[in-house]
Amino acid sequence: MDLSSSISSTSSSSSSLSVKSNTMPQSSLTTSYVTIPYQKFLDILVPEFDAESFSVNVAGRNHSITDSIAQCSDLESQFMSLLRIFTQDPSITFNCDLGHNGINIVSNWEEPLRLFLKVEDTDFDSDSDDGLEYLYNGFSKRRQLMCDKSVSDAMSTGIPRRHVFGVFVGKDDAYLLYYDHSTAIVSEPINWVNNSETFWGAIHTMSHLDPDRFGCETGILRLSDYVLNLDGLELLLLGVIRTSESVFGQGTSMVRARVISGGPYKDQIVAVRFSYVPKDKGWGREADMLRAIRQKAGASEGSRKYLDGFPELIASKVVPPSAMEERIRMMLGDIYDLRELRVYVFAEELYPVTSLTSDVELLKVFRDILDCHHWLYTDMQLLHRALSADNIMFRRVGNTIHGVLNDFDLAVHLDDINSPPSPLTCSEIRPFAPPDIFNKPLDPHLYRFELAALFYVIYFIIANYENGKRIPQLQDPFDGWFSSDTRGTIVPGSKAILIFDNRNIKLTSNR
Repeated sequence: MDLSSSISSTSSSSSSLSVKSNTMPQSSLTTSYVTIPYQKFLDILVPEFDAESFSVNVAGRNHSITDSIAQCSDLESQFMSLLRIFTQDPSITFNCDLGHNGINIVSNWEEPLRLFLKVEDTDFDSDSDDGLEYLYNGFSKRRQLMCDKSVSDAMSTGIPRRHVFGVFVGKDDAYLLYYDHSTAIVSEPINWVNNSETFWGAIHTMSHLDPDRFGCETGILRLSDYVLNLDGLELLLLGVIRTSESVFGQGTSMVRARVISGGPYKDQIVAVRFSYVPKDKGWGREADMLRAIRQKAGASEGSRKYLDGFPELIASKVVPPSAMEERIRMMLGDIYDLRELRVYVFAEELYPVTSLTSDVELLKVFRDILDCHHWLYTDMQLLHRALSADNIMFRRVGNTIHGVLNDFDLAVHLDDINSPPSPLTCSEIRPFAPPDIFNKPLDPHLYRFELAALFYVIYFIIANYENGKRIPQLQDPFDGWFSSDTRGTIVPGSKAILIFDNRNIKLTSNR
């Protein structure tokens, strides 16, 4: 059964997060799934677990196992029955539907997901796993894809989430899982019926971790009412503007918020962007870049018009990697990216370009983006390097609409065009990167690459959106654009097929 489910506390919150979401397919960069011994998983990722203490709690309960399993008709029921026997904890509940409704995220966030659970269909023949290879110890590619969906649901609600714990249950074996924005760690399998202390004790411990331990950013975000505190500036989070569905990568999201205290912006509606950026891979500081851009644009009468094309930053904060991520880095070495959370607050609400319903306004936004991008290149000597459908937004000033170029973490000066990281390391950018970057990723990044990326963005939006909504398609011809292919052949190849042989593409009727 492809069951999207969770184990979470039932305590309720008095506040909820309303949602206005705009999502699109995201490419998930192929990141190594790491398998480690079961006990090492607990030692590094769940050091709170104490098998000796838990063994006292389960003494005398083994007699109930046989009777309990006999009364259950499927694997899911067996698992939940044993969970009740061994934990004796009525606060651990089983919740379905983690939040996806078509392309929209639906989440009231009354209680953040603590631990996701995937239960495999007992009728599934693992020997005929659709030709998909086994990764290790019976954890097949198919099982990986099942878990990826749950992780995507949990980490794409708009609220920043550093990591997610999970459990995968098969007929005879079970795996403990850990996902963050850089990797996935899977324990070696364990028999979930016979190992009462080491398995059920771990489940009990993981489901009762403090919010910061199951990935929530409690250092800056108060979960009781979703108030974000950035060094005295307090903002009430109101709803999602856009979010990424990628399992790995930056996990960028943008939400609406109202300033409730601090600074001159009280009661103003603003936009907040969250992004998990590799700490030591050469990513620039967007805050510094934006301040320099707006200072230059406002310095003369001729360039002042470009101020409308860039977001006005009013606050920012960097949250360093967690202690657990540092432990993972010590275990895995440099192949593991330590990530810092970057939070940016912009002075007014920004809207995704895909939500536009007017062709005239869409044309105006793209003209503004092209003008501002050209000014960046000629006057600021900058290359953006991150043009994508997510990073082109707009603002409204009275009755006038302005295109806004967003996300400058990868921007570089022309004399640093060889500086890392490559745009291909960003999952949101890969679908719109020109073939040149895939073919010669170490070559200098050129201005024409940026123009090509903008062309792909325009082509994608015109072919996929109508009246501000994604057009449903049974077989999406753009799937190849969002491939996680690491050889660099599928993405550029699929672009060539669509551009030069577009018989299967039906552009929206009014465009």
